[in-house]
Amino acid sequence: MRIAYEGREYIYSAEGLGKAKVLEREGLRVTMEPGQYIPQAGTASTGTATDSADVVDLAIAIVLEEVDTDVLTLGGAALSSPFALMQHFSDRAE
Repeated sequence: MRIAYEGREYIYSAEGLGKAKVLEREGLRVTMEPGQYIPQAGTASTGTATDSADVVDLAIAIVLEEVDTDVLTLGGAALSSPFALMQHFSDRAE
């Protein structure tokens, strides 16, 4: 997925279902990986960033970590396609 913000152009991708998500722009890479499961809190995420990352880069990566991006993977797109098709027909029926 391509994202533009404040003159910066990012590429956000998922390495697979349940795997690392990567935010990149020229000279920068922020990786967010699923971490340890914590009871009553959920799964923690672990992030790494290159030295050139600033607060804006980190904020975008953290916000996108909470967005359901499974459909960015081939497997996630295949699994969600039937539901998206049903939703499409449901919306048109109204």
